[in-house]
Amino acid sequence: MKISVLGCGRWGSFIAWYCNHIGHDVTLWGRKGSSHLTELEKTRGNTYVTLDEKIVLTDALQKAVDAPFLIISVSS
Repeated sequence: MKISVLGCGRWGSFIAWYCNHIGHDVTLWGRKGSSHLTELEKTRGNTYVTLDEKIVLTDALQKAVDAPFLIISVSS
């Protein structure tokens, strides 16, 4: 199943990791220039998770919302 996670902070990155872990194709979106996305692009991880190379990182919202399933994980 193709899933996009909008928001690449702690929860978003974990949700993306978990969805990939259980076998889904995952795209993880973050705002262009965000510190979270920059860290993930450089290291493929953060303090909490290491992301598989299969997870697509993007700042292109249109690319992310093309997935049939969206999970929104952004601050209120």
